[in-house]
Amino acid sequence: MHRFIRLAALLGAVLLTSCNATRHTYHGFRPAEARGMTCVRPVVTMGLIVRDDEVRPDEWFSAHTATRLQRSLLRQAGPLHLQATRPADDSLHRDQLRREVERAAATFVRQRGGAGFAEPLPTVESALGEQPGRYALLLVCRGFMRTKDNYQRQASHFGHQYAMYGAVGSGRAPEANRLGLYALVYDREQHRVVYFGHRRSSSGKLLNDRVLDRRVKQLLAADFGS
Repeated sequence: MHRFIRLAALLGAVLLTSCNATRHTYHGFRPAEARGMTCVRPVVTMGLIVRDDEVRPDEWFSAHTATRLQRSLLRQAGPLHLQATRPADDSLHRDQLRREVERAAATFVRQRGGAGFAEPLPTVESALGEQPGRYALLLVCRGFMRTKDNYQRQASHFGHQYAMYGAVGSGRAPEANRLGLYALVYDREQHRVVYFGHRRSSSGKLLNDRVLDRRVKQLLAADFGS
């Protein structure tokens, strides 16, 4: 059975933080201490909009975006001071890891940083296994893409509404796509998240490597770059 999400609900999760960037540290963490972080395979939920504003989570699209983000982290491992090795992954428990990491990220989003998330992430620790280093980077991504036909229909509908009712009565103009990125740093000694960062979500060519590299850099470079 397909799961559908109303677009407004997904936008609520993706767009809750309205400023360009949000960054919080916890429990005495200093980003300069985290050079050489190990990465975990990005946790991604991407949806397709085929009908109206209904977002259907798409497993292939999500996995494909996770792989593209994973490659982006490897390409930028030097300037971002990350381990230049394949990100840790646990294919047998990937759904459990996703739920664990998304729950932590959602807590930070609801709190707008706030008091943080002090619980351990056992599935993350298991996935890291014998990977070196005290700190691990968890990249979370949520977004959507409309099909070409859907976008054309919705844009046409918006145009008619705008012509009849003006800006006030026509609602929000449809977006072809949108992507939100979140970064969490997990301390393997304290067994808790010690950093949360969010870069304002943006639209554009979601599957373009240059665009993804720029967004990852915008998210991480201020605290972890050269």
